[in-house]
Amino acid sequence: MVLQELVLEDFRNYAHLGLRSISGTMVFFGENAQGKTNLLESIYLLARGSSHRAGADAEMVRWDRPSFLVRGVFAAASRTVEIEVSYSEQKGKSVLVNGIPRRQSEGLAPQVRVVLFVPDDLQLVKGAGSLRRRFLDQEISQVDPTYAFDLSRYTKVLSQRNSLLRAGASPADPSVEVWTEQLVDHGGRLYQKRLRALKKIAPVARGVHSRFAPGEDLDVLYRPSVPLRGDEAISQVEEAFRRRLRERANLERQKAVTLVGPHRDDIVFSLNGMDARQYASQGQQRSIVVSVKVSEIEFLRQETGDLPVLLLDDILSELDASRRHRLLEAVSTDVQVFLTCTDHAPFRPVLPTKTEYYRVQGGEVEMVAGG
Repeated sequence: MVLQELVLEDFRNYAHLGLRSISGTMVFFGENAQGKTNLLESIYLLARGSSHRAGADAEMVRWDRPSFLVRGVFAAASRTVEIEVSYSEQKGKSVLVNGIPRRQSEGLAPQVRVVLFVPDDLQLVKGAGSLRRRFLDQEISQVDPTYAFDLSRYTKVLSQRNSLLRAGASPADPSVEVWTEQLVDHGGRLYQKRLRALKKIAPVARGVHSRFAPGEDLDVLYRPSVPLRGDEAISQVEEAFRRRLRERANLERQKAVTLVGPHRDDIVFSLNGMDARQYASQGQQRSIVVSVKVSEIEFLRQETGDLPVLLLDDILSELDASRRHRLLEAVSTDVQVFLTCTDHAPFRPVLPTKTEYYRVQGGEVEMVAGG
């Protein structure tokens, strides 16, 4: 899948932008706060239906304007998809796929897929567990739109249950049990899909890392707060979830928070049988992250038969020359790459020969011949 056309109207600092005949690797360079990240955000918005950084849709509207519009035309070997995302204060957000309205809850995963790599992702191994959960959630959502729905519902149910616990209710109160059952319902499906997905993701990541770092054996393990083997039927997963909630009920009452569920789980990156968060060097941790991001591309290709669009937001400047080379070398020439940076000169030796260069300044984009 490649993005052939991109149109922005009053999006962030772009009054109007039109890019056509987009292919291969495109580098957008310029000073900070000129709109480079905004450009990648618009592509992510088309693929996922939401921003990776905005807390509210209104934040993406250009200053003192009433609305924004983002439209993209994506093409694969046998199909073309036009996606339009717009927002106004009066009408809220609208998503059209080939001119047909789509509800946000339906998800956009079957249409377009992206892999986003930002500097914060370098904290994936040693950072908070929420980063690793988000990584897994985003990857699964791109191949299973029902996962995104269950995750959204689970989050809302969890908020309601926690509100009652904070108000002094016991987990055994009927008012709480209503939300507990919904938590188990949606959470059980999240558990089953996470475990199944990780069984597929782990060997892909291991294979990628073995090419980057021969002799280092990478594994990706799921550490649930509910004792699970990974091969249980959904009814068994739900019962294990209920049982663990009952076991933690007294502590939940004391803490006034839900202590069990997918929101409390973690992912462990193991290097040669050791927890990489504790025992790997910073260089090894960064190599693991690069391997995992590259494996996202391969996982999506295996699951869907299509290649995602790769968005690299000022990430090359965060990597040393060796890891920059590994990342770009591992990306198939068939993958469309959008790359942002302040200065592209240090990276040109490892960029494809046919790379196109664009200067970004004040919400204006200009193609620069030869970079």
